[in-house]
Amino acid sequence: KCFGFILVGVGFLVFVKLNNGIVVGDRSAHEAVIHLPQILYFLIFCGGLMFPYVLQHIKNFPSFAARNFLFIAISGILLAAIVHYNTMGHPYLLADNRHFTFYIWRKFFLRHWSLKFVLVPAYITAAFCIINTLQKSQLMFRILFPVCLILSLAPQALLEFRYFIIPFILCRLQVKPASLSKLLAEFTFLVAINAATLYLFLHRPF
Repeated sequence: KCFGFILVGVGFLVFVKLNNGIVVGDRSAHEAVIHLPQILYFLIFCGGLMFPYVLQHIKNFPSFAARNFLFIAISGILLAAIVHYNTMGHPYLLADNRHFTFYIWRKFFLRHWSLKFVLVPAYITAAFCIINTLQKSQLMFRILFPVCLILSLAPQALLEFRYFIIPFILCRLQVKPASLSKLLAEFTFLVAINAATLYLFLHRPF
């Protein structure tokens, strides 16, 4: 049953050996760093795309926060410290206006120094909702996924949505739609995102 995973792992090790590293392209611009806010950005990304499934857990968050006020307060302080000391703006982030992250960074994060802290409650809420959404997934997944997520995203200095796609798909595969309405809502939302992206690409050229 694990042959496919072993084959992929061996293939990856062969690639790293032949390539003398994991970077393809400009190595100086893709050096490994410690960039913990990447995990926070992923929480918003994943929670947003899975909103039909995480939405039902938002109503439970206030009561959870009330019962665990100290935990929420400490988490908020810790995340605020991470955001303050570890937020990075990669040179490529503002060098290419063909990416959504260019506009998010320029029009939101750079508008005022305090705005990056406004999202801290959203990070905590998203984490709560995603954890509850994945409660029925296999125990091994719930243990290994956070570890693999940190190892794959935290070393990335550049904020790019494409880095979030595979972790998101792995999360989404763990969620079984409870109703047709949620599945249709998700389908409609994703189609709308793709339609908007195509419209911008075709009719709003840079």
